[in-house]
Amino acid sequence: MALLRISPPTALPTSCQLAGDLSRWIKDAGNLPAAQALLPALDAAQVEARERILEIELACQDGVDPDLVDRFRGWISVPSDPTAPSPKPGREAAAGPVPARLRLREHPLAEPPVSRAGAARAPVLAVLLGRPPDETARATVERLAEDRPVIILAVPAGAPWAAELSSALQPLVWSAEQVDAAALPAKSLVDRFHTPPWDATVDLLRAYVVAGASESVASVFGMALEQELRALKAKRMLAQQKAAKLQQVRPGPAGAGETVSEIRSLIQRQLGEFERGAVDRLAAQLTAPSGAIWAEVDAAVAGLSFLDEEKRAKTRALGVPKAFEDDLLRILREKISAHCIGDLVALKDLYRIVSAEVDRVLDAAGGPPSSFSLATCPTRSSSACSREASRSSGATRASCPGPASSNTS
Repeated sequence: MALLRISPPTALPTSCQLAGDLSRWIKDAGNLPAAQALLPALDAAQVEARERILEIELACQDGVDPDLVDRFRGWISVPSDPTAPSPKPGREAAAGPVPARLRLREHPLAEPPVSRAGAARAPVLAVLLGRPPDETARATVERLAEDRPVIILAVPAGAPWAAELSSALQPLVWSAEQVDAAALPAKSLVDRFHTPPWDATVDLLRAYVVAGASESVASVFGMALEQELRALKAKRMLAQQKAAKLQQVRPGPAGAGETVSEIRSLIQRQLGEFERGAVDRLAAQLTAPSGAIWAEVDAAVAGLSFLDEEKRAKTRALGVPKAFEDDLLRILREKISAHCIGDLVALKDLYRIVSAEVDRVLDAAGGPPSSFSLATCPTRSSSACSREASRSSGATRASCPGPASSNTS
C-alpha cells in the first residue's frame, strides 16, 4: 500500500478523495450487499464535511446536578457573545456561524451508543463527572476516549482522582483538557473553534470523521472481498475437478457400445428380478386356497348365516345378500390396494438402486451422471384399477327346485 503524505491543509480534501474512491470501488465490485449497504453512511460523512458540521459527543455521569449539566451543555454549544444567536438546549443542537457548525449528541455515561459499521465517531468527546467513577465507568470513559482527537473532562475542582484520570487519558487521545465543572472557562467551546488557533483544527477534525467512516467501510469491504475470494476459489476447485473428469479419455465407439450394453443388461436384470418378486408376492395373496386374501374370503363366506331367497313359480332363487357382497368387495379392494402400494414403494427403491448402479457404470466410463424418476400414478386411476380388479365377475345367485305343488282342483 502506498504511503500518503498529508499536511493539515490537505487532510480534508485527501480524505474526501479517498472516500470517493472507496465508494467507486465498492460500486464497481458488483454484488457485495454487505459493503454497498454502508455507502449511505460514507456519503453522509462526506456531506457533513462539506457543510462544515462538527459533531461533539457529550457523556454525563448519572446523578450529576441537572443545572450543572445544562451549564456544561450550554458552554459547549452556545457562543459566549450574548448578541449571537444561540440554539435551544436539548439532546441535539446545532450552533455557531460559519466556518463551523457544532452538533451536540448527548447520552448517559452508563449507556454509550452502539458503534455502527460505516459511521465514524465524533471527533470531540466531552465527559461530565460529579464523583469518582467506578471500574465500569472508568473503563467506559477510556473506551470512549480511545483514538479521539479532542477530549474535554469536566470534573469537580481539586479532586485528586480527576488528575489521575486525566493523566491516564493522555496517551489515548490527541489532546486532553480538564476543566472545572462548577467554574467553566469564560470562552465557550464553540468560540474556541471560531478563533485561532483552534479554528485551524476544524478541517483536521472533519478529516478525522471522513477517515474514520472510510476505515470502517473499508474493513467491511475487505471482509466482503475475502468472502467472495473464498467463494471463487471453491468454484474454481469444483470447475477444475469437473474439467479433469471431462478431460479423461473417453471411450471410443466400441467402448460406448459396451457401456450401453452393460447398462441395458443391468436394467433388464433388475427389472426382471422385481417382476418375478411382484408376481410371487401377488400369488401368495391370491392363490387358492393358501393365499392370505383367499383365506379371508373363505372365513367371511363361512360366517354367512343366511341367503337371500326369492320364490318363483317352480323354483327358488338363492343369492348372497347385497350388503355382504359389498363388504366383501370392499375388503378385497383394500387388500389389493395395500398390496399395490407396497409394490410401488418397492419400485421407487428399485429406481434408486438402478440409478446408483448406472451412475457407477457411467462414472467408470467417464460419462455424465444420470437420473431416474418414477412417474406418479393419479389416485383416480389407481382407485379405478383397484375397483376393476375386485369387481365380482361370477354369479352370486342360483336356482333350486321349489317344494312339490299339489294338483288338486
